[in-house]
Amino acid sequence: MSYTQYWEWETSIADASRFAAWSREVELLRTFFSLPGLLIPASGPRILVEIAPFKGSLILQIADTKSEPDPEPLPPLIICGPDGTGEPLFTPTQVAFNGDASADDSLESFLITVHDLEAPNLDGCQTNKGSYDLLVVCALVRLAHHFPTIRVFSDGGKAAVERGVKICQQVFGDAAFPRWGGEEDEEISPL
Repeated sequence: MSYTQYWEWETSIADASRFAAWSREVELLRTFFSLPGLLIPASGPRILVEIAPFKGSLILQIADTKSEPDPEPLPPLIICGPDGTGEPLFTPTQVAFNGDASADDSLESFLITVHDLEAPNLDGCQTNKGSYDLLVVCALVRLAHHFPTIRVFSDGGKAAVERGVKICQQVFGDAAFPRWGGEEDEEISPL
């Protein structure tokens, strides 16, 4: 089963200085995700009651949608170059990274260049929920911060992007939910 993060812009949005600033922020996020003992926002609602299965019965969970779930620990992420080895690229003209191929935690590379911004674009990064998916989502949240006309899609729906927004708020102190490219609360696969 594939799991992909998508992004789109409909006109040229090229701006080398904003791209360079975004690249520096993605590198900062990579450093943040490499810290030991990191607590990040949880990916779902706080579960108030859970009944374990017993002799074939169903699990009952009651979620509290009004309060934030407890933060969850995140082991340090290993972010590699676009082929899953070596160092990732965070330059004024290119952002390219992947998970760790030696740990079987890589799939498609995340790659955006300043040149890509010169024309309309629809692209995606299939991560299959690998650990580097968190950096992909956060990178897209920050890209939309610098280039507000960008639309973001996720096979994980809005909840996947909302987690990235919360992490970016934790790191940068500000982050807005980017323009959503899909239907309300629907999982989207535009490609």
